[in-house]
Amino acid sequence: GHHGDGRRHWVSLTRVGGVGANMLAKHSAVPESPGRFWRRLPRTPRPRATFDSDTGGRHRLIVSLEVLPLTGSDIIAQLDGLAALRIRVFRDWPYLYDGDPAYEREYLRVYAESPGSLVVLVRHDGEPVGASTGTPLAAEPEYARAPFIERGIDVSRSYYYGESVLLPDFRGRGLGLRFFEEREKQARRLGAETAYFCAVERPDSHPQKPPGHICLNAYWRRRGFEPTDLIAHFSWRDVGQLAESVKPMRFWRK
Repeated sequence: GHHGDGRRHWVSLTRVGGVGANMLAKHSAVPESPGRFWRRLPRTPRPRATFDSDTGGRHRLIVSLEVLPLTGSDIIAQLDGLAALRIRVFRDWPYLYDGDPAYEREYLRVYAESPGSLVVLVRHDGEPVGASTGTPLAAEPEYARAPFIERGIDVSRSYYYGESVLLPDFRGRGLGLRFFEEREKQARRLGAETAYFCAVERPDSHPQKPPGHICLNAYWRRRGFEPTDLIAHFSWRDVGQLAESVKPMRFWRK
């Protein structure tokens, strides 16, 4: 079938870099130059496939990943798998999200119906193991755009990088960088001059913070993003809690 740009992308599994769930950020300044945002990124390493020999001397591919940029109706066909994936990954720190499949499907359906939106799907043996989303920032709901509205910041030429979710067994293979590249290509096609994402902020003293947790700030900075002073507030129910609570989400900007 047709998938976004009509091509199927295959990535074999070797160790390259990490990935995490990315979200919000804050900033009021105008970019010094659109060219600084759209400087050419280094090409994603395309690691060689891992092969093994069977008794007949033939070689077989052990593991490969299918990376599919999806738009429009192609997203609809993947809603159930994407919803389950989001719930599974966001249940962990720092989101601790106790998700609902019905809500997730409706949330993801917006990407299928919104012009300019993109879902980058990663499949292994036909099953979704990772995904990343993007959409014009102006298409985001008002509560997400609230800090921009309050400051009078024009977002008509800004692209919003939504979540990036990837199952633990598939991290460290360069897919995080691939997620950024695919969304940047989409933003470039739409003429965006800036990009934003936002990330939840939890206190270091939070009792559910796992020991040895690695902060992704340095990784995001290597992708060209910097934190801003724009804060949105999202509500969801944490794992183990009876009611929703409000969380601060900081926007990062490139």
